[in-house]
Amino acid sequence: MPGMHETILRLNKVLCDLDTFDPEAMRGAFAEEGLTIRAAAELLGAVDVLPSDRQEDMQAFLDSIPPACAAAALAAVRSALDRSLRVQVTWQPASAFEMRRESATG
Repeated sequence: MPGMHETILRLNKVLCDLDTFDPEAMRGAFAEEGLTIRAAAELLGAVDVLPSDRQEDMQAFLDSIPPACAAAALAAVRSALDRSLRVQVTWQPASAFEMRRESATG
């Protein structure tokens, strides 16, 4: 997906940066019940970080994520933020959409 790296870097800057992570602000941003993956990405600046000629492709990609995968991703982020935990987003190409949640202990 064109622009995926820039988008992931932006998401990680907001959701897990050691200097700027603000779980309270992020909880507020993710509080909207009808929030979509696309709206969340746009809210966090993960689409605007791309050149204007690639933003539409990213929006279309985000809109194509199956609702169950989107709901799982949003639930995982909300759960982490509720506990003031940082969230690291990674991208692993696959033949279909999938959602993985890993947690670190210790």
